[in-house]
Amino acid sequence: PPGARLHVLAIGISDYGGAAHHLELSYADRDARDIADALVRSQVVLYPEVRATCLVNEEATTIAIFAALEAIRKGMNTGGGGDLAVIHFSGHGDMVDDKSYFRHTAQTTPRKLPSRQAGWTRCGSTTRSPASQSMAA
Repeated sequence: PPGARLHVLAIGISDYGGAAHHLELSYADRDARDIADALVRSQVVLYPEVRATCLVNEEATTIAIFAALEAIRKGMNTGGGGDLAVIHFSGHGDMVDDKSYFRHTAQTTPRKLPSRQAGWTRCGSTTRSPASQSMAA
């Protein structure tokens, strides 16, 4: 729709740091950058504005992820109702108590689970916007 904006949040964590070195991945950070770049390049012809945020490795803290989600929510609330959000995550995750799915953040350590992870249920409630239908994480 005319005036609709695209909001992109791409998260990629390849390096979880020393305490969680066993979680390291080879290309998650590059995947996030590539997804964000591809969406910006390809969608600028469809959307008058493409807002992209990319958080990789040590930038992808719980606080930074939820701040980026909140910025998307606020941006969508100021739009005309046709905005679209794309959220991409490359990295590790875990099921906790067979009920909740958590994505590991850059702060993940074996002793700080799940407090240092981004709960997808919480992410879903953060991204609900009256100006949009709903965003699936």
